[in-house]
Amino acid sequence: MKYRSFVAFSFSLILIASCKFTTQEKKIIDLHKIYVDGWITYDSTKIMSIFEDDAALQPPGLTPIFGKRKMAEYWFPNDGSKITIQDFEFDPIHVEIRDTIAILTYDAVLDYVYQKDTMSISQVETSIGTAIYRKQFDDSWKVWRQFWTNTDMKRK
Repeated sequence: MKYRSFVAFSFSLILIASCKFTTQEKKIIDLHKIYVDGWITYDSTKIMSIFEDDAALQPPGLTPIFGKRKMAEYWFPNDGSKITIQDFEFDPIHVEIRDTIAILTYDAVLDYVYQKDTMSISQVETSIGTAIYRKQFDDSWKVWRQFWTNTDMKRK
C-alpha cells in the first residue's frame, strides 16, 4: 500500500511539473524563445521583432537604452565587431500576467565569442533576467522593458 501511495504521489508531482505554466504564460515564453533563437542564428530582425518601438533595455552596469533603434545600435554596432553565439540556454522561472502586462523572469546561460580587429574574447555568462511584455492593440505581446544581471562570467 505504501508503494502505491508513493507511486501515485510521484506521478502527481510529474503532472504538476509538466503543467507549470498556463496557455497564456506559455505564449509569453514562446515569444521569448523567438528572441533566444534570434541570438542563436544572429538574426537581428528576429531579435528586434519582439520589442515595442519605445522599448527600453537595461544591460548590467550601463544606463538604460531607450528605443529599438538605440537598442539595435548597442547590440549590432557598425564597428566591424562580430559576435558568434555558441549556445544560449533559456529557462523560464516565473510568468505573471496582469491584464495587459506580462512579467517573465528567467535564467539564461550565454556562450559567445566577441571579435573585433585582432581581439577575440570567448566567454560564458550566466544571468537572471526579467522581460516585461505589454499587450498590443491587436492582442499580440511585445517587450516593453528588459533587464538582466550577470551572476557569473567565465572566460574560456
